[in-house]
Amino acid sequence: MKISDEELLVLIKNKLVEALSECLTVYRPDWVNRENCQNLMEDIKMGKSVIMNGPFWGDILDSVFGEFGVNSDRETYSKFLKLLKEG
Repeated sequence: MKISDEELLVLIKNKLVEALSECLTVYRPDWVNRENCQNLMEDIKMGKSVIMNGPFWGDILDSVFGEFGVNSDRETYSKFLKLLKEG
């Protein structure tokens, strides 16, 4: 069964929050800025615009996108990256 982009976006956001929460327990403070991570999780939960720049955040985003097959082609990846930026 195919799900809509809106449903997939909700799944991606929930998984991103889960992945970021794990980062707070797994990585040392010199790898993850706790405040930035918590703010990012809150922004995702509140439906605010989310921009994940940098290699660390990008790796997390790529991993989550990969779980849902979003990184399979550039067009799909760009579409969901834009949806996250829009909130």
